[in-house]
Amino acid sequence: MSTGDVHQFTDWKLDRGLFGQACQLARDVGSTHLENQMRFVSCVQQVAVAAGAAAQQLKSITAATDRACGQKSAELVVDLRKHSKNLLDFGKAVDMAALFLSRPAGEPDALHGWLQAAEVASIMHRRATEVLTSFSEMWERAIKETHGLVAKGCPAWEPAMKSLLSDSDVVERLLRNPHYPKLSLLAGMLNEQMTWLKHVHADGSDLPRLVGADFLKAAQDGKRLATQTATITWVLYTLTSKLAQEANVAVRRSELAELESRLSSALLLEPLQTSGGDIWQFIEALKSPDYQPKVARAAGGSG
Repeated sequence: MSTGDVHQFTDWKLDRGLFGQACQLARDVGSTHLENQMRFVSCVQQVAVAAGAAAQQLKSITAATDRACGQKSAELVVDLRKHSKNLLDFGKAVDMAALFLSRPAGEPDALHGWLQAAEVASIMHRRATEVLTSFSEMWERAIKETHGLVAKGCPAWEPAMKSLLSDSDVVERLLRNPHYPKLSLLAGMLNEQMTWLKHVHADGSDLPRLVGADFLKAAQDGKRLATQTATITWVLYTLTSKLAQEANVAVRRSELAELESRLSSALLLEPLQTSGGDIWQFIEALKSPDYQPKVARAAGGSG
């Protein structure tokens, strides 16, 4: 069954009048059997509606940017997982094979022989699983594609971090990186995907996770690399293309204070803290009134 065949989920309409009468009858006669039949019908209907809404969302997605895990898709998937889990739990608590095909003595026969519960439940689980699998594959593909864009857009600066300012080739590649303007956007996309995937997986359900640990790690690593590359590029541009030419020590110190404030995030500061030795040395040198401004250099891609 294609996830685009939304009518296979939504065409089955529950007769609310009949349902209400049967529920009232179950309460009036104290029939646990009829009550279980009604609970089953309700569980199946909820899965059908949730799967239909999720399938419709899949059908409506056309742009590549919409394939990432966002709020609307995540909430639809959470709803479908919840109702699928409810149906699974119900099936473990009652004899599904006998639910509509066997009637205990003295019980009403309003729905006797109406359907085969086990078969219906199996069909609904299969359809729900197909929709969830489609979301899983789409989200993993979106993470892989975004991570690939990050890798393509980040020059290899990390091995040179301890003496980055002394490696003119790496500095030039960073400052002239044509992908620099997109790095923050890519980091934000990966962060949003991780946020909503955590929301999906936080339902406490024992249903399978929709995105594997390796993809979540790729998203985390991609976010870190994009964020830190953008930060290092901005730091280098600020130091070498602005402050290195500033003769006024008060202006330099004010700009450096702002720079250090913006680096307060642990994620941004990590590479500088662990191995950014010559960058910190240069920052301290810029604070000194004895510093002699250097000849201006090209701003490159980060300007």
